[in-house]
Amino acid sequence: MKLLQPNTTSISLPDRYMVAEKVGGNEIRRCLNAVQTIEVEVSESEFDGYYQLSTKLSAPLDMIYLRTKVSRADVPDDAFCLKLKRPSDIQDLNPATELRWLQYPGALNPETRDEVCNSWIGQFAFKEDKPEIGEQGLRLPQIGALHAISAHLSTDKELEPATVVLPTGTGKTETMLATMVYRRATCILVVVPSNSLRNQIADKFLQLGCLPELGIVTPACKYPYVVKLTKGLGSVEEAEKITSIANVIVATPNVLQKEDQSAAVDALCAGCSHLFVDEAHHVSARSWSAIRDRFPGKPVIQFTATPFRNDHQALGGRIIFNYTMGEAQRAGYFKTVNLNPVEEYYEDRADYAIATKALALLLRDIDAGFDHLMMARVSSKTRAEELDKIYRDLAPELRPIVVHSNYTQTRNKQFLDLLHSRQSRIVICVDMLGEGYDLPNLKIAAIHDHHKSLAITLQFIGRFTRAARNLPIGDASAVVNIADPSVGKGLERLYSQGADWDVILRRLAENRIDREMKLQDVVDALKRGDGDLSQQISLWNLAPSYSAVLFETHCGEWVPAAYEEDLPKFDEYWHAIAEGEKMLVVLAVERKPVQWGHYKDLRDIQYKILIACWDDKRKALFVFSNDYKGFRVEKLAKNICGQDCFLLSGERVFNVFNGVEFPLVRNLGASQVGAISFAQFFGSNVTDGLAQIEKSSSTLSNAAVKGYENGEAVLWGCSERKGKIWSPQASGSLSDWREWVELAWDKVAKGGIDEANITRDFLRPENITKEYEQHPISVQWGEQIQNVYEDRVDIRFGDLTIPFYLVDLSLVYPEGEEGIFISVSSEAISSTYKLSIFEDAPSYRYELVDGPSLKVQVGGLEALGFESYMERDPVVIQYVDGCFSYNRFLVRIKEQIGLFPVENFSAGDWNGVDIKSESMGYHNKADSIQYRYFESVQNEYDLIINDDGSGEAADLVAFKVIDNEIILDLIHCKYSSGDDAGARVGDLYEVCGQAQRSIRWKHAGMEYFYKHINRREKLWAENGHTRFLKGSMGDLNTLKNRARTTRLSLKVTIVQPGLSIKKINEEMLKLLGCTALYIKKTTQADLTVVASD
Repeated sequence: MKLLQPNTTSISLPDRYMVAEKVGGNEIRRCLNAVQTIEVEVSESEFDGYYQLSTKLSAPLDMIYLRTKVSRADVPDDAFCLKLKRPSDIQDLNPATELRWLQYPGALNPETRDEVCNSWIGQFAFKEDKPEIGEQGLRLPQIGALHAISAHLSTDKELEPATVVLPTGTGKTETMLATMVYRRATCILVVVPSNSLRNQIADKFLQLGCLPELGIVTPACKYPYVVKLTKGLGSVEEAEKITSIANVIVATPNVLQKEDQSAAVDALCAGCSHLFVDEAHHVSARSWSAIRDRFPGKPVIQFTATPFRNDHQALGGRIIFNYTMGEAQRAGYFKTVNLNPVEEYYEDRADYAIATKALALLLRDIDAGFDHLMMARVSSKTRAEELDKIYRDLAPELRPIVVHSNYTQTRNKQFLDLLHSRQSRIVICVDMLGEGYDLPNLKIAAIHDHHKSLAITLQFIGRFTRAARNLPIGDASAVVNIADPSVGKGLERLYSQGADWDVILRRLAENRIDREMKLQDVVDALKRGDGDLSQQISLWNLAPSYSAVLFETHCGEWVPAAYEEDLPKFDEYWHAIAEGEKMLVVLAVERKPVQWGHYKDLRDIQYKILIACWDDKRKALFVFSNDYKGFRVEKLAKNICGQDCFLLSGERVFNVFNGVEFPLVRNLGASQVGAISFAQFFGSNVTDGLAQIEKSSSTLSNAAVKGYENGEAVLWGCSERKGKIWSPQASGSLSDWREWVELAWDKVAKGGIDEANITRDFLRPENITKEYEQHPISVQWGEQIQNVYEDRVDIRFGDLTIPFYLVDLSLVYPEGEEGIFISVSSEAISSTYKLSIFEDAPSYRYELVDGPSLKVQVGGLEALGFESYMERDPVVIQYVDGCFSYNRFLVRIKEQIGLFPVENFSAGDWNGVDIKSESMGYHNKADSIQYRYFESVQNEYDLIINDDGSGEAADLVAFKVIDNEIILDLIHCKYSSGDDAGARVGDLYEVCGQAQRSIRWKHAGMEYFYKHINRREKLWAENGHTRFLKGSMGDLNTLKNRARTTRLSLKVTIVQPGLSIKKINEEMLKLLGCTALYIKKTTQADLTVVASD
């Protein structure tokens, strides 16, 4: 008689793993059964102490025995049998009842690797996730990526690495799993960047991740054999054994790069059918690419959210699928990231400020019912320990934990288990929970130390944006110190006050990916076109300098393959032709005897590159080479574009200088008329060359000119005979070079040139033997020191060192003294040097006349005495007529200087103001000129800074944002030398000089200006004061970041209440006219003058 009537309930069927083999300490495991909740019918069995559980699973799991008490009876060896972990009444059986496998016959006769793989045939379903109707499946980007991968692997063309771009949180791992099953990959090597990600990925593969739960694979789909390579490979035999058993091998590059295991790694890669690279932006790293290179002709799929590296190395894989961050955000795969800035300029307070804010956000979210965790990110293990003390002090009840690579894996796992069990809510780490780590509850990011690259930052932020169904999680929050000066250029917009991270994260990622896609289009066309150059070098890594020779063409089509017709006899050469992109790349090798001795077997090996791009719309051919002569480019051009193809040479190339204001010749070459003679002139000697040209005894051959174009500093060069043009700046990729050369062509090809006056407007230095007769009005530092960040320069006044940003350079005019007197001063000390000009060599001399001797220290270079430094980088003296000089050279300005229009003056209200008192100081002196003018304009600007003092950019610096433009107004105030307003030209000399030299702040850029103000603000803050009259340092930071994509326009204002508009004379109007003209031509800025009636 049966005592138990059959009844139906549900149980949680426990998982079951088997170790198929242990090879060299590496376990090859397989999941036989994953945890699942099933419905069972419970009834008594024929075996004493056992119950029978009937399930709806496929045989042999359709019937399972459950032992509830110790029994001598045995169930058959081929029966599946469970036991209770703790004594319990059978009537209480439910999903919470803990069960263990007592007997699992499937482990006795396991399937082979290939049988597992064959079980996947016909067991995969393309089901799309449709949450609006409650249907689970693969996300749209996962399906798109899977189709793209299948298309890539479905042709008979030679396989090349492919890159799949899926933003963090869209399901890269499930895409890998789906690819493995759908494509029936027999043996995959999965390379990941870290141990934690290796463990996480391996666990996913063991149970096929979410695929069974989503119904993507059927229950008949067997789980794969998976091995985590943790111990390295002892021999070739071990490697071969692993690949004969395992379906999936998960490893980090470190475990595969030991030199003594190279043969074993070769064998491992040879035995694998596929290579999957996770977080593929690492692939250019040496150890990663060494693994990928072992898979020639085999499927290599690279998965990443950021297909670019900050070292500009290419990933070397064609992007076959790109799901943008914007698409992921719109689809709801990301949680919103809210920026919560702190603004702390003192380093010793910054960590406490970040921690306090982050903890407040975490507690707020927990109180709101969200199951949130927090990560504090630091840059080093030492910093992690420092932060641990801070967080334990501020929030001991949240049990902060620290994990990093100095600790054992066991210890780190134990601590992370505290996080998973919520015994801890805060984890402090360096990079251990970075790429690929999947914990959706991480929603608070306390960024104490910034990442240096955009790629890594995007990956890091992705940890916090993950969305998850059925979890009580909300939006993510990030806490950063926006005052931190260490933020890299690529991240400025991200770490700015008021930044919309959802928008900026998307744009930063998509802009970089778009640039990679443009380059990919070019490289892909070259690789798929005619030629085998791509088998010799990586076309991704080509970085031509911005130079080219230009040809005018008249052909209907070009014939790039004809480049070989008159090619010199190189030892070897290869080419790549992209018809769609109309680009040809040729690499040649030439071996010559060494020039420094007579050796039979020694050769100089020279690699020569040529890039040609035909633009059918412009009817132009652009050519770059590191050896134009060696490639015989003129013949080559005619061969590929027809005989009606002409080098764009002669005077026409000098059109490149059109529109350049104040063109100062850096060097030039001149050919003597009627003779085979050529001379090159540099620096001040260019004047001799220009004189010869203008006397028609020589013709201009080549020149490099610095000047200003559209308000920006530029440097252009060209060669009249060779037709070569260049713009000395950083080189770029193939696509970057093409964009540059198209702009250069448009500049050269448009407009005419007055051949008789090519050099007419060139500025030229002339040697002088006495002081220039015009009045000097200002002095500024030389070009070299102005191009160095101020914090890298110190001025030493004897034994006292003063930072460059606190040093002022000015002219002084001692009564009754002849010569030019240059004052170098700070708030506390000053020195004065006299510059004398005379006939005898060296024709000039600097001598100390007051104060301690000076030394100039630039970076880590040796400090030089002021006199010695002036030989290397002389100060520039500006004169009342616009001319300028340095040492013994004078540069005359040929511009016709007009009078400053009287109607452009404005009269200020100076009632109650002491017009002989210029500065407002710390305490906003109310009767000063500076403070009154601030009061009059404070409502016109968004941000106003008092930068008055030694080293100032201007007395007042004001910003205003209008639509897509930032207006920077540099306001120079000057006290009156008299009690009443009048017409004293002396009241204008210094302030006009200050206005002229302030153009450097426009060309230095907002990054440079921000650092200047940041340092000076810190010094004032130490005394309890601020330079910000309106706005804050955070607002300036926002403007700095906005200036990266917004036009910065300059305005210059002179404020001199000692000047009477009614009494002003022609001499003063000419001085102001000269100043206005100089500012306009160099920056496109207008000059405003505020005076008295």
